[in-house]
Amino acid sequence: MCGPGSEELLEYKDRTLSSTWIISFEQVRRLDTDAADLFQFLAYFSNKDIWYELIRTNADGRPAWMGRVTASKIRFDRAMMKLQDYSLIGTTAGSYSIHPCVHDWIFEHFDADQNAFLAALNCIVDNIPDDDDPQYWTITRRLLPHVNRLEDERFRKLWEASTLNEKVLDIRHALGRLYNNWSQLDQAEKMLERTLAGKELALGHDHISTLRTVNSLGFVYANQGKLDQAEQMYKRVLTRYEYTFSRNRRLTLYTVNNLGLLYVTQSKLDQAEQMYERALAGKEQAFGYDNITTLVTVNEFGSVYRHQGKLDQAEQMYKRALAGFEQVVGHDHTLTLTAVNDLGLLYRDQGKLDQAEQMHKRALAGFEQEVGHDHTLTLNTVNNLGRLYYDQSKLDQAKEMYMRALDGFRCRLGLDHPSTRLVIDNLKSLEESRSG
Repeated sequence: MCGPGSEELLEYKDRTLSSTWIISFEQVRRLDTDAADLFQFLAYFSNKDIWYELIRTNADGRPAWMGRVTASKIRFDRAMMKLQDYSLIGTTAGSYSIHPCVHDWIFEHFDADQNAFLAALNCIVDNIPDDDDPQYWTITRRLLPHVNRLEDERFRKLWEASTLNEKVLDIRHALGRLYNNWSQLDQAEKMLERTLAGKELALGHDHISTLRTVNSLGFVYANQGKLDQAEQMYKRVLTRYEYTFSRNRRLTLYTVNNLGLLYVTQSKLDQAEQMYERALAGKEQAFGYDNITTLVTVNEFGSVYRHQGKLDQAEQMYKRALAGFEQVVGHDHTLTLTAVNDLGLLYRDQGKLDQAEQMHKRALAGFEQEVGHDHTLTLNTVNNLGRLYYDQSKLDQAKEMYMRALDGFRCRLGLDHPSTRLVIDNLKSLEESRSG
């Protein structure tokens, strides 16, 4: 229990620390103004895992000091070492970090700056690789804490000041897709809904950039299990694309593909087959047979056939997709692992349980390595392995998988999400089989 005068003592201690940091900062300022500017800029990032490439951007309007301090890694490290000499930053596992108290002090001591905020946004977006890049998951896992930092309530006014800035709207779109890819669906929904509202005001309802965001928002709704809302988004996009562009334009084909995937989820298999036939023919013509986007459609088309009970046709599609992915993006890419997992589901349907187990175990090990233990790609595979163990009468192992999947989905997606409910149903079936 605090004694008399303890609050005053804590305030005195805070003032003393603040005075120390101010003195240290002013000493850095006298020695290296670029290092001092860099230190202030770090308020816009997470306090952990700060690295050279993260702070680089060639975007128009970047501060002059940024060009100088990121001209080379040597110059960047020299500036960071100057900050480290005065105990303003530290190093952790090959990157830089800031003590949380110092990090908060930076924000409180220096005024938030719109130009610095925009520069930080550009730094993050410039580091996001293409979805099919082999380093996508490694790099974006590091970026997420920095994206989350910019979503802090303290930056709300800076976001609001950029509501109709087309460049910022494109950045919002990219960050929304990043959240979606990492199954952070609530954040993705908020980011993309705000982006869409801004684009509709700034660019109009039918601008191609607006429609891209509509399409991405539809994908988020589908992942959330909001299937009617997703269908509305996709149909809105498809209507405008078909009116404005040709039937085989890239954007049209992507939307057709997404609509087909939605129809699979809704069990509208005939409509799904029509969408995939159109998407696959268009992509093969526009991009080629071994293009990644074509192979994605091939694999998803295999799932249509599997749900229809056309198992031989499904197997041909899955094997074509898997061979293509292994050739184009490698054995450990998430696209390859998705095809492996789907082939495992097919083998289960065919009664080839040992082969199914090999596929699911390969997919699970790969997903755990690439995206972590709690990503929905991993959790779906865990559930699939549980169903396989159930079919093999390995009920204890099945329950272990189901419980892991349930804990993960409940934490990531909530109790009402279809994926969570599916696992709950699987658990009920398992317990009923035991009691029966």
